[in-house]
Amino acid sequence: MSVAINLLMLALPLYMLQIFDRVLSGRSLETLVMLTLAVFFALGVMGSLDACRTVMLARFGDWLERRLSRPLMLASVALSARPSATATAQPMNDLGAVRQFLGSPGVTALFDAPLMPLFIAVIWLIHPLLGVVALGAALLLGLLALASDLLSRRSARAAASTAAESETMRDGALTQAPLLRTMGLAQGVADRWSGMRDATSTHVLSAGTTLGVLSVTSRTVRFGVQAAILGGGAYLVLDRAITPGQMIAASIILGRALSPVEIAIGSWRQFVASRQAWRRIVGLLTQHAAEPDGLDLPAPEGRLSVDRVTLTGAPDSEPLLRNISLDIPAGATLGIIGASGSGKSSLGRLIAGAWRPSAGVIRLDGADLRDWRPEALGPHLGYLPQTADLLPGTVRENIARFGPHTLDGVITAARRAHAHDVISAIPGGYEAQVGTGGSRLSGGQRQHVALARALYGAPKIIILDEPDTNLDQAGHAALLKVLDELRAQSVTLVIIAHRMAVLGQCDWLAMLEAGQIKAFGPAQSVAKKLGLGTKGQPLRAVSGQGSER
Repeated sequence: MSVAINLLMLALPLYMLQIFDRVLSGRSLETLVMLTLAVFFALGVMGSLDACRTVMLARFGDWLERRLSRPLMLASVALSARPSATATAQPMNDLGAVRQFLGSPGVTALFDAPLMPLFIAVIWLIHPLLGVVALGAALLLGLLALASDLLSRRSARAAASTAAESETMRDGALTQAPLLRTMGLAQGVADRWSGMRDATSTHVLSAGTTLGVLSVTSRTVRFGVQAAILGGGAYLVLDRAITPGQMIAASIILGRALSPVEIAIGSWRQFVASRQAWRRIVGLLTQHAAEPDGLDLPAPEGRLSVDRVTLTGAPDSEPLLRNISLDIPAGATLGIIGASGSGKSSLGRLIAGAWRPSAGVIRLDGADLRDWRPEALGPHLGYLPQTADLLPGTVRENIARFGPHTLDGVITAARRAHAHDVISAIPGGYEAQVGTGGSRLSGGQRQHVALARALYGAPKIIILDEPDTNLDQAGHAALLKVLDELRAQSVTLVIIAHRMAVLGQCDWLAMLEAGQIKAFGPAQSVAKKLGLGTKGQPLRAVSGQGSER
């Protein structure tokens, strides 16, 4: 289409050539009418093709976004779920930048620019001297385009990097808005974010200034070259080397030849940004594609094995977990205790499959968790994280894990979690909107909904991280009933807690200290060995300062 459009653009200079050299000299009205009809037809076809090209690019951008949005979301979730990773919406912003560029004049300029030699060749046929001027102008504008890339690349990259950091800071601040207001952190966070935005603005200003100056320079060069073409053409007309029509045609053709380069320079910043965005998209998808898809293995019975597992976080930092080994039979209950920062929640995330160990293997019924396809393992596994955050949507959708479901199945899960009465008391009940992170619910209501989500679908292994958080006395009693019922149903339970009231019925007990197993074995013998508190009291450390663990 671009080839056809550019060829049809020669219709106007050819029309001008015929007007000056044939119609005006021959005073032929019939020729004028036929030439005018022909040029209108050519311009109509050219406009139709250009409109089709524009629509095609817009639809391609829409297709690309639809095709990549879901894989990018999955890849972003997988990346953000890693230890020490920071959740960011940058991949989605990158996809939006690419689509925006596909609908801009800059992308059509990239299709038209390679045809510039065609127009220079036509000018050369008119007269070699004009061809030399046109070729020199094309080379000069090409050098300006190259300079645009080289001079703005570093600033554009820095701007993209600092913009991503500021967006991450902004999203985190908005998520933690109550904390910022309560503890007087808003001013400090705003100053920090403002500093990031100032750094971004500095880089954007640097790149924009460079590209702006080069864009003005290219436009000035184009005007100057067109003036040179007219002046040189006039000299050649006086010398009877070319006709006046050829002079006008050469000027029009040159303007068309140089226009795509000028447009490309003007939109170079957007092109560079979209190019970097596309590279990040390809890198993320390639990195995610390198991970194995996993298999649809038979439904597990719940036998759990942690074999010499080590977990590293940020580079150059101490491992979060070191050489952890546990072996729990199906239907047993494992309690995990330890001081804050000892690695309890990290171990829980590994067992739940949210993170992957840096070394060692976690097996479920003898199969490595990495061999499971996450979507196949999910229905057999329930996980209640330490912070019972919910996703924007209804209570019903959150309990059903945003998958296909029936209301009866959701209510069954809520009843198993002894949360049906609590949910029914919420205005709107199961159809109530929970808000971002569950902000429209109280802490206790969020905890009940998250517990029901963990129990949805009757999973065979359930990991509960501090399940009694935010629960009042009645909620705590209901939780103990839930745990007793799950044990009776031979569900494999992993409970991370610090009160014996929750851990009192555990079959196995593991104590972590500084990311390592300090003690592991049958619950009663480990509790006796470590001198832990009695039922209903906080567990205390047997060494150190006696801090609550």
